[in-house]
Amino acid sequence: MAHPEADSRKNFFKSPGFIFLMTLILAFGVRVAVSVLAYSTTVDTATPGLMAVNILKGEFPLFFYGQQYMGALEAYLAAVMFKLFGVSEITLSLSPILFSIGWIAGMYMLFKELFGHKAGIACVLVMTVPGWYVIWYSIASYGGYPGAFCFGTWAAWLCFRIAWHDHSPASEWAHILVLGFICGLALWTNYLAAPYIIMGAAPLAAFLIRKKFKRELIIKFLVGGCLFLIAFLPVILSYIETGSGDVANWEFSSKKLSRSFQNTIHNSLPALVFFELGPSSGLAAAVTASIYLGLGLFVLKIVTTPEKKNRLRLLLPVFFLVIFLILYLPHKMSRITAPRYMIPFWTMLISMAFGATVSLKNRWLRGIAGCVLAFWLAFNTYAIVVETKKFIPKRKIKVARRKITVENARKTSAEMVIMIGAPIFGYRGQILGFYSEGEIPFVSVFKERHQPSAQLAESHPNPALAFRSKILEKVKTTLDQIQVEYKVMEGEWVSLVYDMKVRPTRTSSVPLQPESIALDGNVSGDGGLLTDRIRETSVEGDYGDDVGFTIDLGRVRKLDGLRLMTIGVFKLTLPKGYTVSVSTDGAEYRTISDVKDSLPVSYISGNGVYLKGYFGFFECRFSSVEARYLRMRMKAGQGRYNRWKISELFVLEHAGSEPADLESETVKIASFLKKQNIDFSVCDRWFSAKLIEMIPSGKNGPPAYPRFNPGHSETKMRRVVKPRKGLAIVPGIAYADECERLIKDVYGENAVLGRKDFSNYSVILTDQAARIEKMPYYLVWDGFTLLKTENPGALVLNIR
Repeated sequence: MAHPEADSRKNFFKSPGFIFLMTLILAFGVRVAVSVLAYSTTVDTATPGLMAVNILKGEFPLFFYGQQYMGALEAYLAAVMFKLFGVSEITLSLSPILFSIGWIAGMYMLFKELFGHKAGIACVLVMTVPGWYVIWYSIASYGGYPGAFCFGTWAAWLCFRIAWHDHSPASEWAHILVLGFICGLALWTNYLAAPYIIMGAAPLAAFLIRKKFKRELIIKFLVGGCLFLIAFLPVILSYIETGSGDVANWEFSSKKLSRSFQNTIHNSLPALVFFELGPSSGLAAAVTASIYLGLGLFVLKIVTTPEKKNRLRLLLPVFFLVIFLILYLPHKMSRITAPRYMIPFWTMLISMAFGATVSLKNRWLRGIAGCVLAFWLAFNTYAIVVETKKFIPKRKIKVARRKITVENARKTSAEMVIMIGAPIFGYRGQILGFYSEGEIPFVSVFKERHQPSAQLAESHPNPALAFRSKILEKVKTTLDQIQVEYKVMEGEWVSLVYDMKVRPTRTSSVPLQPESIALDGNVSGDGGLLTDRIRETSVEGDYGDDVGFTIDLGRVRKLDGLRLMTIGVFKLTLPKGYTVSVSTDGAEYRTISDVKDSLPVSYISGNGVYLKGYFGFFECRFSSVEARYLRMRMKAGQGRYNRWKISELFVLEHAGSEPADLESETVKIASFLKKQNIDFSVCDRWFSAKLIEMIPSGKNGPPAYPRFNPGHSETKMRRVVKPRKGLAIVPGIAYADECERLIKDVYGENAVLGRKDFSNYSVILTDQAARIEKMPYYLVWDGFTLLKTENPGALVLNIR
């Protein structure tokens, strides 16, 4: 006779609950194994890693840095993991892994509700090895995807529970309140949760109609709605501040819908099925056939279900797929090959094909469904193993390089590292910052996700510059041309320059007459366009040994350098190769600067060194030289840009003894501005950053222009300058006379209240004034001086 306890244990191990738990543990184990063996932090996943580190330091972000449409929940869970287990890639990975386990559990509850326990277990098996892309986005914090899917599936399940089951009043209250809060969390985390919620809302709407919108139910849902608004509040506040951005970017033209559909069918879905595996044609055909067979069995299940009520339930996953495509195909993101955006669609589809079909009533059909499920699981297990093996050596190389770079940065004693290179290289600063555990910010010169770090880098006294080692000579040439002293830390992948010291100079801008500039070689325009101080007018030409311009300064002067500016934000038409020659008599010239390859955007502002990035200029400094004539030849351009274009030219003349200490001068100027009740000062990058450090933001915003950073709306400030009380113009003293002249030219003498010159900067106080009648120009600040413009625009400068 069998012992009752033994039978009980035996039954427990066979129970759906135990099988579900063990499968869930298996899913967790698969993800941890892939993370440990193959995962290395990417640009995107390092962002929540940095956020988690900063959360432990007291920050309270509501969205991913620089991405106001993805809630920060993953970062908060990662912060908990860091607190418990320390900062590492695996502990960062635990955050999305845990959310993905919640997502799998939610899918089990959904499919159990729709198709029974067997279908629920089969769905969990499918989700355990769903394919490489889904696994990867289950272990990496790319944008809250697993969290959104987790909350979305649980929200849909709660809708089903409310609509299809009888509840006590207390239970109904609990279900509705939790539903409201979870829906808010889901949509705050990522809008890809929306199809799950809409799917759940369909039977919920039918339930309310059936109950004839009873007053008690409406009250419960209103209270649940309040909880939704509480959880969704960060999104509401973000919308008020910045608008919807790319979230609601739908286009319904037939041409664009067709393009989205073609991309989905031919690119995104095949990538989700086969990843980069490239299976043989026979295996590919078998995998494709298994999907069609599974979907065919699912359709058969719907058709053979006799009860209309149950048949409608079976159609809910189909409704989910339709809703997803309605929301997805018109969106502009559907036209790029980004399989991650289709993960909800894909996982629901394969769960239908390989999960729901095991609950068919016919034994033979169930057997076929079981065989198809087994084949699918075997294929994906094989694919995940193959892909993991491919990533193992790549991971080792990446991790080693990153650790060496961070260690080298520590050896320089740099407190801040600025990433000099293309935007994607700059974004890798997120990875290096995470590897330093937030100890050293690595900041991009282009779009930086963490605006506080970007702002700090503007005037940091001890930054290092990081760049690919292959451009080391170019960086050294660039720093030499602007006369910066520095040290070099060479690396195999990334090199650094540090301990940079700017040579103190005091200069004035030489007044240039239109007729004093002669254009040489194949150049269009006339020299006067370089001196008219109108932003839109420019001179352009080819590159060559005899192409450029020659300046007659009227008399022999002691020259210190020159500065060029051009139209646009990226300054892609500035030269990277050039020569500068001087002469006292216009007959014999000697070359004082011969550069073959440099970074065109390179200049000094205050004590700051600025290479590449937005709003850049070209600057060439040289030891003081006496000359009347200055000749520049444009010898090399940038990549596909085979013509140069210059809007304005400034020649700098030596102006006496060395200037006073810049740091102490900023304190004096800030004190002067406060006494004059100045609420905003127009000044260069370095001095703007110093003012922001010293003067707190007021009700109208910061006291000066913050570091421009696309993606951060508070930095997209108008560059139009309109004189008024409380506004000061603070140019470098070399450009003060021109700035004052331009203000009076456009707004009249009364627009300038007064001017106070310091050693390095001048403060021009302004008063309310209208533009002079019939004056076609406005004033705009273009980084270090005022210019005239006919088209002020919102930003004045075109951000592409």
